[in-house]
Amino acid sequence: MSENAKSFEDRYRSAKFVDFWMSDQRMEAARSFWRQKVISFLPFELSDGVHVLDLGAGTGKLSLEILKKYPNAYVTCHDFSEVMLSHARKQLADFESRTTFVQSDLRNTGWSQPIKGPFDAVVSSFVTHTLPERVKAIYQELFALISPGGLFLSCDSVSPSGPDLQQIVRRSQLIEYQDRIKARTGVERSLQEIEQRLRERRSRYHAFFEGRDEMSSLSTLTLANHMQWLTDAGFDEVDCLWRQTRTAVIASVRHRAHG
Repeated sequence: MSENAKSFEDRYRSAKFVDFWMSDQRMEAARSFWRQKVISFLPFELSDGVHVLDLGAGTGKLSLEILKKYPNAYVTCHDFSEVMLSHARKQLADFESRTTFVQSDLRNTGWSQPIKGPFDAVVSSFVTHTLPERVKAIYQELFALISPGGLFLSCDSVSPSGPDLQQIVRRSQLIEYQDRIKARTGVERSLQEIEQRLRERRSRYHAFFEGRDEMSSLSTLTLANHMQWLTDAGFDEVDCLWRQTRTAVIASVRHRAHG
């Protein structure tokens, strides 16, 4: 089990990086908000005995919320990192009888083979932006894991569709941070100060791996990319159910007519 990530791609296999990632309270607050957003779109009755796949489950917090809300649900937690899955096992220890863990790597063709489906729903939280070159192929494999009538719900970062919109969205994000800081402290920071703070924050993440410029490749996919590739994979209804600047909840439904 590596203490330091040898590459950006393998950072979540590093116990040291994962501990740092988990300790980031600002990011955890944001992740918690979006996890609740995903769960709010699950169409099940509370008593339903549904089977759910948490794709790229990480430390299992999304799975935990689903298991608590749906007392008859069964959840398969999938991730490529044993470090992450070890945290998930601890987190979900009280739900052992309703939880299965599968380790496989989305970067590899055939990642779905160890997963025993089909599922009434597949959920995912901040996963696809970490491997943009593989998303189209992942959606192709994912379709077969979903029961006819089931759905895929994904919350993730998306990029604006061009440089002008990127600048507009970036400025909007900085103003949002500015408003939060003022509400919390009473001090109005300049947008330049906030930009510098964010650069310093990113540098703390960079310190955990080599190839530090690779972070710039994240979040390169647009909402249109996701919508098109889900449609190409065979989903009948594809839509964005919620979006806030660079984060979106995307849903796709597999109609019962298939298979």
